[in-house]
Amino acid sequence: MTKTNIAAAMPQVKAFLANFGQSILSLSFNFGGLLAGTLAVYFNVFSITPWAIALFPGILSVRGAIGGLFSGHLGTNLHLGTIKASYTKNTKSFYLLLRSVIVLALISGVMIGVGTSIFGVFLWNATFTDFVGILAVIIATMGLSILFIPPLTLAVSVISFRRGLDPDIVVYPIISTVSDIVDTLCYVFCLNVFFNVASFGSYLIWLLDFVFLFVVIYILVKNFKETEFVKMIKEFLLTLVSVTFIVNITGSILVRVSEVIDNRPEVYMVYPALIDTVGDVGSIIGSTVTTKLALGSIKSSFSSIKEHIIEIVGAWS
Repeated sequence: MTKTNIAAAMPQVKAFLANFGQSILSLSFNFGGLLAGTLAVYFNVFSITPWAIALFPGILSVRGAIGGLFSGHLGTNLHLGTIKASYTKNTKSFYLLLRSVIVLALISGVMIGVGTSIFGVFLWNATFTDFVGILAVIIATMGLSILFIPPLTLAVSVISFRRGLDPDIVVYPIISTVSDIVDTLCYVFCLNVFFNVASFGSYLIWLLDFVFLFVVIYILVKNFKETEFVKMIKEFLLTLVSVTFIVNITGSILVRVSEVIDNRPEVYMVYPALIDTVGDVGSIIGSTVTTKLALGSIKSSFSSIKEHIIEIVGAWS
């Protein structure tokens, strides 16, 4: 290879090393996914009710999907300048994004709950009482988690952007792991309150559900005429239908597997970290592609994949 060829290849090598380094940094947080599984096993939540284990993959996956939407839009809009790297007094686009995430959290919870109940009819003879419990717990879990995950996502986005890192690569892998831990804690809390806190535990969960529902209705009334808000809701609903179906199959399989590996808790411990890693790699590739499309640096065609090969290889490496 001549000196000219080496010099021409150097920018690509540097770009690959930069992407690879940031990917390794962010994906290393997936070890934290083991903590999410450990918490679920430690608190023995899967023995509280037959549907507890079936609902767990749905909660992690749908929160991951919503987190991907939020972090992906944050990364792209930070690059475009339509969202500021600021904790306060941000742009209208940011607040519309935040409101859409809150609304989607409730819609997702309801859809996952209904899907789990339908699958439960065939798997463990789920009753109407199970259906009520599933909805109550998952809505409360989604409502609690929304108090923590968006602020943390914004914080990581702002810090990474200010330090010259690429939010498209860094944010979601870090936040998805943190989200799994927070979601697991919220799920453990809601399950235990609903079933184990005297006779009023279920009423506390229902109170949380109604507060969450009221907030979502208020947001919808105030923003239903906002084109950007409505567009984000509609686009995610198409994804949510397929996610709901897939995660309920996953939950059903996990229920069957649990009957065989009852004394092998390490399987439950590894599960969140496993789905975290695969999802994070996909998010890195998807977010960086979205940003390039928005900036106009690549075209929306399959032939443009070769122009994104550095990010793809860097993420999977």
